[in-house]
Amino acid sequence: MNTLTEKDITNHCSDLDISNENLTEFVIPDGITTIGKHAFNGCTSLTSINIPDSVTRIHYAAFGKCRSLTSINIPDSVTMIGESAFENCNSLKSIAIPKGITSIGRWTFLNCTALTTVTIPNKVTRIHYAAFGECRSLTSINIPDSVTMIDPYAFARCFYLKFVTFSENLKEISDFAFEDCISLESITVPDSVTTIGMHAFRNTISLTHVICNNLDLFNDENIDNIDKRQFVSFIDYLRQNNQDLLEAIEPTGFNPVHASYKELSLISKLTQENYYTDWKTIATSFKKLSMHQINSILHFFNKTTCIHNTKNDLFFQKKDNTLMALEHFSMFLTPKDNANLSSTAKNIIFKTKEKKDNLLWLAN
Repeated sequence: MNTLTEKDITNHCSDLDISNENLTEFVIPDGITTIGKHAFNGCTSLTSINIPDSVTRIHYAAFGKCRSLTSINIPDSVTMIGESAFENCNSLKSIAIPKGITSIGRWTFLNCTALTTVTIPNKVTRIHYAAFGECRSLTSINIPDSVTMIDPYAFARCFYLKFVTFSENLKEISDFAFEDCISLESITVPDSVTTIGMHAFRNTISLTHVICNNLDLFNDENIDNIDKRQFVSFIDYLRQNNQDLLEAIEPTGFNPVHASYKELSLISKLTQENYYTDWKTIATSFKKLSMHQINSILHFFNKTTCIHNTKNDLFFQKKDNTLMALEHFSMFLTPKDNANLSSTAKNIIFKTKEKKDNLLWLAN
């Protein structure tokens, strides 16, 4: 048996002399490769379940209406999740979508009203119809750069959704995609977007700021009360809201005219007093900035706990035997360069073209 079916679960419950609605736990056997459609549908007392690494496919409504399910571990072996797979899992609080998933199907997490945390992998290219509709506890969502299309109603009626980070390669935000997201205060639309569908931002009553270089994307059909919204370009937003920051980091060579969507989005988040993130997010968003510029920005916002700390343990020995910390050399390094040097470099000699003033790498 490679497929776990609805009949298998019904037979299991019959053996226990209980109804499907009273099933509280179940161990999926190793070797199962497919969880069939409706397999656990309506198991309203099921609270948690682990899926073995042998599973590669989860079919239509496999866990639909599992209203007591608070957590589920989906292994990276899973490469397909069917439509409505977790629809109406009203107690599910967090979900990490497997790394091999390339699209999030229709209604997959529809009405998961307790869902607060979603991790979308960087292979997903499309978020389909109402995939996260009515996820009313979701407060923020990071849409990875692999995503090019957000379908109709994808995040509609996510009442507490306040922060959205769009993909840098996003092309279309479809009809009603963020309808009734009444807590959404500000959006930053990347330059890659060419289409915003009808009523995409209808009834986003708290949305006051729209940061976008192509203001022609917006009209009365895709955002209501357009005259009450403030539309600004990336550079104007930085100048209006972060002039002190621009002045503080000007000596580092940071040029706001060339600020990318990802850079602006993270800077906007860093302005929030309680916002802290990990180094991976910083390195990805600020990937074109030097370590010196990144450190200056984090110091400005007093978010130094986010700074990558290996730089403090690495030094260069100059010809006169004095040491220069990597921190002071970092104006020449991107986050990727810094990570590569920090983790792999040892006893490397840096030479100028004239073969003078050699620098010897030392690792403490």
